Amino acid sequence: NKSSCDEDEVIVACQKAFETFASGTGAKAGMRTADFSKFQASIYTLGQNAKLENARRASARSFNVQHLYEETLELQGEMGEGTRQGLNSLYFNVFIGRVAQELGWTVARLVWELARHLEEQTTSG
Repeated sequence: NKSSCDEDEVIVACQKAFETFASGTGAKAGMRTADFSKFQASIYTLGQNAKLENARRASARSFNVQHLYEETLELQGEMGEGTRQGLNSLYFNVFIGRVAQELGWTVARLVWELARHLEEQTTSG
């Protein structure tokens, strides 16, 4: 089934994004506030470089997604998951979905764009 394969690929890409932006390992892995600045910088660069469908809306927001990070971290705490380690992988996926929605993108597009951006940074740096 093509759509489930695509869905599986998106799940794997989300996990790779989490591993890229999170610090710690295993149960202590999480995207902490300190890790967020790297994510924010990548989102800002993507927003500046990409031809967004909702360019005016995204421009007005300056690609600042910190409020989404903070709201998702708060949600994680309210659901009984700790917040000391930052966003865990499950809530990172929630966060990615909210960022994609904010930018007017699909989750798949966001994770592919992030992966491509990080690959370009690696090969050019």
